[in-house]
Amino acid sequence: MFNRNAIKFVTGIVTGLAVGGTTGEIIKNNTEVETTMDQIQVGVAAFALGGMAGTAAVNYTDEYVDLVADTIVGIRKNRQIAKEAKKAEKAAAAQAAN
Repeated sequence: MFNRNAIKFVTGIVTGLAVGGTTGEIIKNNTEVETTMDQIQVGVAAFALGGMAGTAAVNYTDEYVDLVADTIVGIRKNRQIAKEAKKAEKAAAAQAAN
């Protein structure tokens, strides 16, 4: 079995850092900075928007992890039901033969 929370934690860290860092770098690299105040504004904006984008990405991956996990659980339940049905058929056939 898998631990859904552990998977969410790991994917959240990786996704948040990647998306947040990339967004921040895009802002820094595409903004002309002339004064110290410009540098501060760009740095703060890059940090804030990077954090927002990272949070949105983490929320998306959490939902996706839940979707995949629920699908896996459903497949496992369906397989178990099929196995039990097959056993019941065999038992019924054996009983009918007697």
